[in-house]
Amino acid sequence: MRSRNHSLASLLAVLILVASLLAGCGASDQPKSGSNSDSGQAKQEKAKKDEGKKSGGKKADRKTAIGTVVMVNSKTNKFALKPKDSKTGDKPMKFRAGKGAKIMSGSKKAEFSDIKKGKQVKIEYVVKKDKNRARLVQLLGGGGEKTTGGGETTG
Repeated sequence: MRSRNHSLASLLAVLILVASLLAGCGASDQPKSGSNSDSGQAKQEKAKKDEGKKSGGKKADRKTAIGTVVMVNSKTNKFALKPKDSKTGDKPMKFRAGKGAKIMSGSKKAEFSDIKKGKQVKIEYVVKKDKNRARLVQLLGGGGEKTTGGGETTG
């Protein structure tokens, strides 16, 4: 009688282990509808990514370019620069400064109209839909087209 109880207890233990293994693997009597737990987790991860994009992108996603402005279109807020460390060859890099872009000259805020052809700039940008979107344009010393001011020219 004792060996029968012992084998019954062993069988019960094995059944419990198998049931817990199946429950841990996600096996159930419910039909699968595209693995809900996986798609729910994927949706949460996508929402986090979208939230980061809405806040201007993460700093890790930002890239930096330094070079000379070769084209400015103030109507469309687009400009191009020839990079100092040209990995793109002679082809200029094109950028668009969106509504949230900051333009700085030293520690002072500047305007898009301050970006001049020939000016040295440092740009922090992100790539969205294969287009470079400027987030920060830092105007550096030197270069730029000369504008007539109140100064006198002798010559």
